[in-house]
Amino acid sequence: MMPRGTSQTRTKNGITLIYENLDTTVPQSTFQKYIDMIFKAYPKQCAKYNPNCPKQLGLITNASYDGAAFNGGNQITVGGPYAKANPNDVNMIAHETFHSVQAYPNRDPLWITEPLASFAGLEFAVDNWSLDYALTYWKYQSTDHYTQSYGDTPRFYVYLEKRFPGIVKYIDSIMRNNQQGSGAFWMNFTGETVDQLWADYVRSNAVVCPTGDGVATWNTATRDFALKLMNEKRSQIANGTFVMSNGAIAPAAKNMNKLTYSCEYENAIQNYMSTCKSFTLGNTFGFSLVFPWVVNSINEALTLAVPYYFGFTVSNSNGNAMLTQGSAQFAYDNATTIGCGFTKTPCSTDIKSEIYCVVGPVLPSSSPVYTVGSKCTSNSQCTRAGYSVCDIQSGLCTPPPTTSSTTTTTTTTTTTKAPATTQPTMPGCPNGNGVTTWNTATRDFALKLMNEKRSQIANGTFVMSNGAIAPAAKNMNKLTYSCEYEIAIQNYMSTCKSFTLGNTFGFSLGFPWVVNSINDALTTGVPYYFGFTVANQNGSAMVTQGPAQFAYDQARLIGCGFTNTPCSSGIKSELYCFVGPVLPSSSPVYTIGSKCTSNS
Repeated sequence: MMPRGTSQTRTKNGITLIYENLDTTVPQSTFQKYIDMIFKAYPKQCAKYNPNCPKQLGLITNASYDGAAFNGGNQITVGGPYAKANPNDVNMIAHETFHSVQAYPNRDPLWITEPLASFAGLEFAVDNWSLDYALTYWKYQSTDHYTQSYGDTPRFYVYLEKRFPGIVKYIDSIMRNNQQGSGAFWMNFTGETVDQLWADYVRSNAVVCPTGDGVATWNTATRDFALKLMNEKRSQIANGTFVMSNGAIAPAAKNMNKLTYSCEYENAIQNYMSTCKSFTLGNTFGFSLVFPWVVNSINEALTLAVPYYFGFTVSNSNGNAMLTQGSAQFAYDNATTIGCGFTKTPCSTDIKSEIYCVVGPVLPSSSPVYTVGSKCTSNSQCTRAGYSVCDIQSGLCTPPPTTSSTTTTTTTTTTTKAPATTQPTMPGCPNGNGVTTWNTATRDFALKLMNEKRSQIANGTFVMSNGAIAPAAKNMNKLTYSCEYEIAIQNYMSTCKSFTLGNTFGFSLGFPWVVNSINDALTTGVPYYFGFTVANQNGSAMVTQGPAQFAYDQARLIGCGFTNTPCSSGIKSELYCFVGPVLPSSSPVYTIGSKCTSNS
């Protein structure tokens, strides 16, 4: 143990630590825990994520710093007041050491940098680390969002790592190489945007909604009715037709979210109503409306209550709608979620019925209710993360569609299939002539040919290059198209400069004759992409001949390029397709089993 106020140096496992407990009121036993944690976690973090990490760190306490800890210039400073109040919070040190491992040239966005530090901090701070343990360490909150840098958002990265092994290390590498750009790397590795991944994460944590009678207990119809009433009010605000409690018309709003329903909220409220025990839902606002008479139904209670929830006035202050009277939390433009409870046996004996609705997330009461402007008429006017699609009919911003093949509305129980005959141009994709340059039809044709092959594999009808039938596959992904891949390949074809697409496999097919069209090239080329044989080894299809990357069950993306002026003078036409993500060549091509017949 070192004497107080004396700087000391210790070297272990190639790491040198210069440390000094400057706040003499911090117990030396607490400070020693910090030292031990650095030597426990940091070398392992370096070994896994960045072997070129700094080999010298500093550690001090600071009596005047009222936060927990920060890492500046590879020196970790721990707030003295925090250290004394939280002597057992040692894991935070591993969070701070990982900031030295990161060494990102650009730490933005912080909502990636900070959760990764929490993930890799916990990974090497605890002895019983596992992804399942981490899922219980951090708690899911329906008011969370991936753009929040702290709190429980590292749990999102735990979910991603379980679903896409290696993604945390991949994102760490992207950040260290300053390749984050506009975020295309999410699609590159997973086949989905970060908004779609977050929507998947939210759904995976969704509380199951009970199915009640629709009169005194909640069912889909009553939940949809609650959403209908509240989103109609928000639509009126966006459209500039909302009548405030003083009789005046509220200024119109821009970039206002469309609400969705939370059964987590509903369950918490109904549990309170049945037990009369208080409850907490973080970052929310609740409004209880009580009735001295028995209200016959939930829908009747909602019809009476919602005007109270939107009983407010605002004034335009420099383009912001600022609250002047009443409560406006249900009208906040950034709100995303509501949930309600109803009872005819309230906790208070002097009332006969109660409806209680909660909305979140909310901002401090001094915040603007919304930004004054015009309702959205296009997606470009919906700029809030996770709410990037304009519902033109209501003028409200909604989450992007999921990767599911069906879209379920939030105000009816109808399910509408996506149109089968017409498709919009894929985002970011050039619109060519469909003969020698790519358009939606040629991209769809590439997907059709490759997904047909993958479907044959799943169905146990695929003929391998040796003439035998391949064993059937289970849990095989359907491919989608990446214009990021296409653009990179076409740029190579026009410049003859090499390029890199991380975690992918490319297959170039050269033709000694001029191929008339992209579709002709695909028709000829795709059988080569699936020219392989596999053998059943303990339930895994292991490749025995040829390249099988386009048949990997976990592959999600393809993209192709085509040219009649190849870089090589010995050929006349070239088709070059990429697939990703891929695994090491020693990995199974797929797991043998039966094709999916249900979502489960």
